[in-house]
Amino acid sequence: MKKYLFLLLFMLCSIKSNSQTNSVTAKQATVHISERVMVCDSVTDTFQSRDGTCFINFGGIYPNQEFTIVIFRSDLKQFYYNPAEYLKDKKVCVEGFIELYKGKPQIVLKNADGIELRD
Repeated sequence: MKKYLFLLLFMLCSIKSNSQTNSVTAKQATVHISERVMVCDSVTDTFQSRDGTCFINFGGIYPNQEFTIVIFRSDLKQFYYNPAEYLKDKKVCVEGFIELYKGKPQIVLKNADGIELRD
């Protein structure tokens, strides 16, 4: 019986630790490619392209940014605000899978649930 209780306790602890998301800065994002993490930092630049794609940059101005949030035009309807205007110069956290695009780490954000403002 003790053996089964220990096994159950171990499994519950493993599930809890796997569900927690690491928090990193924009600069640290490069070492977390293909991982689900939370990036928390200050927005340094924003841009909305002619096709409607929104870019939220951290750690510098494009093309020298350290990290980018990308929101495609088709996903902007999931936001109750314009991310390019509203998030500029704010400290935010974004959660998702980090991928590389042209050598820069980014998270493609599908809805506002993955981002939050910080003080």
